[in-house]
Amino acid sequence: MHDYSSATLLESRTTIEGGTTGLRTWTASFPLAQYLIQNPGALLLISHSKLITYEDLSFEEIVVSKNVLELGSGVGFLGIIVATLQQMRGQNQPGTLWLTDINDKVLERCRENLRLPCSRLTSCRISG
Repeated sequence: MHDYSSATLLESRTTIEGGTTGLRTWTASFPLAQYLIQNPGALLLISHSKLITYEDLSFEEIVVSKNVLELGSGVGFLGIIVATLQQMRGQNQPGTLWLTDINDKVLERCRENLRLPCSRLTSCRISG
């Protein structure tokens, strides 16, 4: 049986509103979100040498139990995905998440989305 989570976002219907593109989820966010959801334990390859051998490889999870800083978080779509994965998979070390944007109106919309009654993410930090 699968464990599903859902999120609801308030966002603009247009690409540009109020002089910003941050009030709408960018299309490029969807494939990244899908990848993170389908591969919650996805591994990031790290090599400390130019010649990569099996012994040189070390692996780390991308977002679980990590400190994640999202620059230009917009309405918070990817942040909500990351926070949900951190909460679901990082029980021992849930990690931290900071959502940022330069536009005050965008930050307020992000805050609203995190505070919606259907959101479990009311403890996320948001800064400008």
